[in-house]
Amino acid sequence: MSQSIPFEKKVHTNIMGPMESRQVWKSVTESLLRKEYTEATKHKRFVEETQRRKLIEKEKEKEREKDNGYSMNEFKKEKKSWYESVYFDIDDDTGRPILKDINVQV
Repeated sequence: MSQSIPFEKKVHTNIMGPMESRQVWKSVTESLLRKEYTEATKHKRFVEETQRRKLIEKEKEKEREKDNGYSMNEFKKEKKSWYESVYFDIDDDTGRPILKDINVQV
């Protein structure tokens, strides 16, 4: 005789980040489920306005980087040069560490 195990679907909200889609739209979904359409519309507008503001801020940041002649990507590339590992090199193609061929006395 086979035994069946009950299946429980669990949503782990504690591991979702604050910007995860289900978290962002949670208030809209809950309002719709309660059939509070006016409230859902208010929440939807709030989410959309917040997303627009963040997008505008990102675009402004990119413009500031261009005006300064500096970009975050260039900084990340240059960052590698200020620290030289004694034991490892970084493979430029894969990004993986490669053990240097050095004689180290322990």
